[in-house]
Amino acid sequence: MGMLTKPVLSPVPIPLRIGLEALGLASFLSRVVSHRGLFALAARLKLLGRESDLVIQMHPAVKLHVAAADAYWLCFTPKDREYEAEIEALLERFADVAVRFVDAGANIGYWSIMASRRFGWPVIAIEAAHVTATKLRRNLALNGCQTVTVCENAISNADGGFVEFHFDALFHAGAHVVESTGTARDSVQRVPTLTIDKALTGGPECFLTLIKLDVEGQERLALEGARETLAGNSIVVYEEHGSNPACEVTKLLLAQGFSIVYFDHRHFIPVKSGEEASSKLLQRSVGYNFVATRSDWALLRLLQ
Repeated sequence: MGMLTKPVLSPVPIPLRIGLEALGLASFLSRVVSHRGLFALAARLKLLGRESDLVIQMHPAVKLHVAAADAYWLCFTPKDREYEAEIEALLERFADVAVRFVDAGANIGYWSIMASRRFGWPVIAIEAAHVTATKLRRNLALNGCQTVTVCENAISNADGGFVEFHFDALFHAGAHVVESTGTARDSVQRVPTLTIDKALTGGPECFLTLIKLDVEGQERLALEGARETLAGNSIVVYEEHGSNPACEVTKLLLAQGFSIVYFDHRHFIPVKSGEEASSKLLQRSVGYNFVATRSDWALLRLLQ
């Protein structure tokens, strides 16, 4: 266990170990500027670790294989960094409820593992990129998750189609639907589409469906493909990004009768308009999570 990092459960080359401690110190010192510059430093650690793959105790309930070349996840190895605390707070609000958890845009599995291991919920983990889905399955096995079903699909408003995605092997947030035929073909994958309604067909009956939606700009299509699910007792957590302050997803959901809430590190607070949501987007480079529901019961529990 390092002084400034979360527990490292696997052997680490000494240069990389020193680099991780330096990253932990930089994280501590950069708190006053919201950890600016931390990603750039993390990106340089691949020079120290070559092809190293670390096992990190990211949370008491979650262990992850993290590649030394994966700057995004390395940024959360310092002890002082929490990973999306607002989503954990949301899940804790419903810890005593029978929940189906849909991890749409599961990445390497952090929230699927949390939902399965800590809360014991059945999970549908949906990940479009094959290389990332392989890492997801590896992390599920590492954590002994038995309640997670993995789907290698692109979430959309129709089943059985295909979309082409560009994937960046070193920066998961760079994934996006290909619009131009001039994109380099070795970075593009043709992915079958799946709706959230279809993904949940035949699954266990639960009191509440909780959807974590992280689909790189495809939120509108994903919501269209979840109409049956959203008509029932359900919650959606989604992201508005500081680089797009128009908050189109929030405006769409408000127009459809959803209540929207935002977590301010202490409480969930109601958001009444797209402009109010935009006022929460303080940094251009950061994504901010919001929660939407049509359920009065779920809303009251969030606001209590």
